[in-house]
Amino acid sequence: MNVTGLGDPDDEPMIDDMYGILCEARHERRVVTLPLDELELRKRDCNRQLVEDYSYWLHNWG
Repeated sequence: MNVTGLGDPDDEPMIDDMYGILCEARHERRVVTLPLDELELRKRDCNRQLVEDYSYWLHNWG
């Protein structure tokens, strides 16, 4: 799965009251929308710490 963006603010909201920031990803040949904090990144991914910090913040203070 490859994340392609954080949603289009003109097309649909990028932030959901219940799920937080939504991202768009390509899975096989489909584009799916899912909460950013549900992503599981590889240990070597340079964005892993950012997503983990956001997820921690969302579940504790968001």
